[in-house]
Amino acid sequence: KPVAKGYVKVTPKFARTGVSNFFRNLRQPVTAVNLLLQGHPVQAINATGRFAFNAVFGFAGLFDPATAAEIPYRERDFGQTLAQWGWDDSRYLVLPIFGPATVRDGIGSGVSTTISPVSWLARREGAGVSVLYGVDARASVLPMESFLEGAVDPYLLIRDAYLQRRHCQIVDCSEEVPDYLLPDYDYEIPDFDSLP
Repeated sequence: KPVAKGYVKVTPKFARTGVSNFFRNLRQPVTAVNLLLQGHPVQAINATGRFAFNAVFGFAGLFDPATAAEIPYRERDFGQTLAQWGWDDSRYLVLPIFGPATVRDGIGSGVSTTISPVSWLARREGAGVSVLYGVDARASVLPMESFLEGAVDPYLLIRDAYLQRRHCQIVDCSEEVPDYLLPDYDYEIPDFDSLP
C-alpha cells in the first residue's frame, strides 16, 4: 500500500494510465484462450482482435484506441473457466500479496499467470515488469479503500463483496435485483392512509 501510494503521488496520471492500458492489453490473449475454453469463439476472436489493434495502433498497448473503435473489452480467467466446467464455489481464502480468492480461483490464477504474456515479458525483461504490474494493480484499488471506512468487520465486508462480484463474473447477473432492493418481509409496512 505505501508503495502504491508513492507511485500514485510521483507518477503523472497520463503515465499511470499508459501502464494500466499496457497491462490490460497484455491480459487479452489470456481472455481469448479462456473465452475459447468457455465456448465463446466469436468473443475470443474479438479479444484477440482488440489485443492486436491496441498493440499496433496504441503503441504496444499504451493507448486504447480499441475502445474508441467500439471493440468491447472482456476479461476472463481460468477460475471462471473452471466454474463454467462445473467446479462449484469453493472455500474463500486470502492469498498473501494477491488478496482474496477461492481455492478454485487461486488455482485458476496460477494457470492464468503461467500462460500470461505478462509472465513471459517478466521472464524476458526481468522482475521489474512483475513489480510494476503488482504496483499498478494495487494502485488501481486505492480509491476503493473508503468503502471499508466504518465497516464493523472489514474481513467479512471484503469477503462478501468479493464473492458477490465473482458470482456475477461467472453468472451474468445484470438482470438480477440486488438483495438490498428486494422488499423486506420481516415486518409489515403500516398503511398510513388508513390512520386517523
